[in-house]
Amino acid sequence: MKDATKRFRDCVWLLIAQALGAFNDNATKAMLPALAATLFIAKGYDPVEAANEADRVNQRVSLMLIVPFVLFGPLAGWLSDRFSKRKVTSVALFAQVVGLAILCFGMGFELFYLSLAGFFLLAVQSAMLSPAKKGILKELVGSQKLGMAVGWMEMLTMVGILAGAFAGAKAFDSLVASEGGWRAGLFVSAAVGVLAVFSWIIFRPTPEVAPRSKKPFTAAVLYSHFKDLGNLWKMRPLRLAALGDAWFWAFGTFFYLVLVKLAGEMTGGGVGMASLYGFWFLLLGVGIMVGSLTVAYVNKGRVDLGLVPLGAVIMPFILFSMTSLNPLEGTFKYCCVGLGMSGAFFFVPLNAFLQDRAGEERRGRVVAASNLLTNLLVIVIIGFHAYLSNVLELAAQQELLVMAVPSALLAVYVMYLLPEAFFRTLATLVSGIFYRVKLSGTENLPREGGVLLICNHVSYADPVLLGANAPRDVQFLAFSGLAESRIVRMVFRLTSTIPVSPIRAKDAIVQASTRLSEGEAICIFPEGGISRMGPLMGFKKGFELIARKGGVPVVPTYLDGAWGSIFSFSGGKFFRKWPRKLPYPVRLHIGQPIPAKVAKTDRVRQAIQRLSCEAFAERSEIRRPLPDARLPVKICAIEQFRRER
Repeated sequence: MKDATKRFRDCVWLLIAQALGAFNDNATKAMLPALAATLFIAKGYDPVEAANEADRVNQRVSLMLIVPFVLFGPLAGWLSDRFSKRKVTSVALFAQVVGLAILCFGMGFELFYLSLAGFFLLAVQSAMLSPAKKGILKELVGSQKLGMAVGWMEMLTMVGILAGAFAGAKAFDSLVASEGGWRAGLFVSAAVGVLAVFSWIIFRPTPEVAPRSKKPFTAAVLYSHFKDLGNLWKMRPLRLAALGDAWFWAFGTFFYLVLVKLAGEMTGGGVGMASLYGFWFLLLGVGIMVGSLTVAYVNKGRVDLGLVPLGAVIMPFILFSMTSLNPLEGTFKYCCVGLGMSGAFFFVPLNAFLQDRAGEERRGRVVAASNLLTNLLVIVIIGFHAYLSNVLELAAQQELLVMAVPSALLAVYVMYLLPEAFFRTLATLVSGIFYRVKLSGTENLPREGGVLLICNHVSYADPVLLGANAPRDVQFLAFSGLAESRIVRMVFRLTSTIPVSPIRAKDAIVQASTRLSEGEAICIFPEGGISRMGPLMGFKKGFELIARKGGVPVVPTYLDGAWGSIFSFSGGKFFRKWPRKLPYPVRLHIGQPIPAKVAKTDRVRQAIQRLSCEAFAERSEIRRPLPDARLPVKICAIEQFRRER
């Protein structure tokens, strides 16, 4: 099925069901430490000892949630590839209902280990669900809407996780004083069970998707995730994305454990402990929701990593701040929201990138390998927290200070890896303030493989407008004389711009054709300079050779509306004029690809001229209906009628 036939609404039921599933898992998980603290206090432990024991129980519960992903991850990946991902998801959602039934039974008969067995089944269900729910997204919505769909999925998942933690903890806290620990746990588990049934039912309208693999089951499947991880490790872009995603979840697990411990320190493990850490989780959820929506808005129509460095830089600053704040004051709450936002900036684009680059037939295995990496790192982090807490006996805020150090080092490394993506996203955000860009013909631009864009050139803002709004990453050729400025030279380096020198044009041609053959998208302004009058000027022929040597199609592109902005020569001058309006309306028209063999100068120029005609016809002032010619006559008649009265 082509992207054009896929609809975002086809994944809506999946998004709701998996968010409810995350809510259910974490509502029960958040309840267990508070239940443990209540039971230890009932046995005669003093508040400090009860809080410490609750922290140890929380460590074990967190491990129980992770171990199934390591044990059953490869089987889950094989199932999601071998069978319909819709059916796998449906069965996993039903398994959640069964796990919660066992949990309720354990709570009702005050059998703590049976309750843990039910929780372990919930963890197994989550492991089975993960590759299927992530892998089905692209099959439902296609590449063009994948970035937005992943943004919504991650936002709703994290909101489900954190809202579930808040609701489960708050509900338990409100019931424990009157009902006791076991009955409070039973009521919470029963309510969550009802939601689990609802999530299973609501998923059923999701469209069916065909299996992507016919690989039979063998015993090797059970440990194939280590082989899949080895294959993932060989692909550097996917490896780095998976490592980044794993770091986020490990960081989140550490922060969760520390917040539960901090709440115990503030309340002595008594009533109010669960409500306090549940409230902090809710604030994190608000931040993640806002951050994920921001990612979905900025990356709409493409998968872009530009917000990853921003999130990586913000997180350690917030952690350092939280180490010296009073957890009960308002500033600490704002830090929780900010940490959630920056975390979403970091991991949502990485997750979208991982899914988009995995490929159809191996996506399930790649996701399973990524999950294995994540869970191994989470296990290490849980052990690290246990060492800091149980052996070194550090306070919760001291642990945050320890975690801030590797977070800062990671931020430096991420900024080193992704300067171009960060600069492009920054340009997108800034251009969005001054320009309102609409796209037309995005289906004509290939999402993968090399492609040469040929565009008109009427302002200094053209590269920013095209690069920030095109459906895929675009590099540019530019006059080398501009690089005499230190700032422009830095911009060229950050954006991988290819400088073109009149005396060394061959070097630029070779470099551009090489990048095209490697699958990059490059844009050339063939007029050789900015138009001083607005209309299309004559084209240089160098792009013909570049397209032929690179063996890629030529895509004609037209920017309409940029003439007249302060960055154009409208009015006989650049910059020194007031903008006509803010944001300034611009439309980017993308034409149909032209094979390199027939992409001659005249043909490409004519194609861009046709785009300019289409753009002119679509302008709002042209399409606006003419005023009623009879209106003045009507006004005169009304005035005459009034005078006669």
